[in-house]
Amino acid sequence: MNLARKQAGLQRSIQFYKTLQNMLHYWHVIHLPFTVVMFLVMIVHVGWPCYLAIGGYFNMKWDVFWACVYCCLLFPCCAFAQLSPGVLSRHHGAVEGLAKCTQCHQLGQHIDGKNCLDCHVQIRDRHQAQKGFHDAVKDSTCVYCHSDHNGKRFNLIRWPDETMANFDHVSTGYMLEGKKHREAECRDCHREKNIRAKDILEKRKTLVDHTFLGLDQTCSSCHTDIHRGHFDQTCDRCHDMDQWPIAGKFSHDQARYTLMGKHVSVPCRKCHTVELETENTLEGFTRFRPLDFGSCAACHENVHKKRFAEPCQTCHSPTG
Repeated sequence: MNLARKQAGLQRSIQFYKTLQNMLHYWHVIHLPFTVVMFLVMIVHVGWPCYLAIGGYFNMKWDVFWACVYCCLLFPCCAFAQLSPGVLSRHHGAVEGLAKCTQCHQLGQHIDGKNCLDCHVQIRDRHQAQKGFHDAVKDSTCVYCHSDHNGKRFNLIRWPDETMANFDHVSTGYMLEGKKHREAECRDCHREKNIRAKDILEKRKTLVDHTFLGLDQTCSSCHTDIHRGHFDQTCDRCHDMDQWPIAGKFSHDQARYTLMGKHVSVPCRKCHTVELETENTLEGFTRFRPLDFGSCAACHENVHKKRFAEPCQTCHSPTG
């Protein structure tokens, strides 16, 4: 239900920016009359002094000079304003220039999001697979959230309240559970060493420190697997997000060896000892499996020195 409300809010925001974009789309309609008027003023301002100068009124030479200055400055500015609304972001520098406009724009129309996805194939692939944040964005017009022609240093990503800290992570399909996740900075997780998607690593080599794509939702994609791959279950089967070091969900009844009698009160580390991974390192890990529990002698010293062939349970009980 919460996710549905967030998606509805996102759709309302998109509709707002869509309406705003439609209003601003007609900036040429405003600029064109202005350019025509200024062009006529320029003709009068240049033509009249020139006419006077040709007629012998040479005391107007300074008007001729300033008219030429206006002509050189005003006309190119007005003309350029009709062709480009501004400089592209540095990330779109490869399509900068009047000869490349149609790589993104369709003449006389809005920018089609399909043109964007021809280059941003990683977004396209995830949208088609119904994964990630952009799957919730049903409108395909990218410019409603990613406006350009605002300068080389302009941030193409529009964040709520102008900061990524207020971004609702639920809209990505992955909820931040637990205090540690909620308090983490975005770039604590979204960085190159945590990226697992090959298409992001291969095709965005120069932007892996900028992208938010490519992370996996498995715990080991960001965190070290302290069990060294000995468990095939998902981590949250035993661990809770708020108290991760304590395996609060684990019960030894789930294991192949059920604790009985005095075994129940024995500290875990009495049986599950710390082992060194290699001879050349002091770093160790606690082995939880596989462990030999086929006989009592796997953990307990055989005080009878193997003089009895019968199993220990013949005379002894875990209850004491």
